[in-house]
Amino acid sequence: MASTLPTPDPDRIEDAVLALLWLTAFVEGRGEFAYRRAWKGHDWEALGRLHEKGLISDPVGKSKSIVFTDEGEVRAGELFGKLFCGTPTVENPPKTRQPFAPSAIRLWEAIPERHRQQILDNVFCSHCADMCRMEDFTGFKELGDLILRGFCGTCGKVVVRLVETSEEKSHR
Repeated sequence: MASTLPTPDPDRIEDAVLALLWLTAFVEGRGEFAYRRAWKGHDWEALGRLHEKGLISDPVGKSKSIVFTDEGEVRAGELFGKLFCGTPTVENPPKTRQPFAPSAIRLWEAIPERHRQQILDNVFCSHCADMCRMEDFTGFKELGDLILRGFCGTCGKVVVRLVETSEEKSHR
């Protein structure tokens, strides 16, 4: 007699995949440039749904790993503890990305909106060897200029963009 399997619950599958992503996660970069990645060798449909929910970077692309969003990183750690460690939750993982520095916010907001979009849409990714859109970015001020740091919209690797905003440079 053949038995039929019940229909799997996609939400529970996503929880399990997110917890397993946490299992293989690693931190790349240091200090304010640190972020958590994980190998993306899991069910593609589940990875796509996790991306749609804003928990991970887009899994489609050349990169063999994904990047957790801040919310995804916290949720993955909690699910890992709940599903595999017998604890209801685990301590929230340390926040790895920094918000915009206040001085950088002023520089960024001084740029007209249409120019901001052009800046974000035209970032060179050394991994793709092509122009990309910068996603999930932050900014800081250095020597009067704005430095944007985020992730390639195609492959998910770190990209950086210098926006020269200082009017006068000191030449030594």
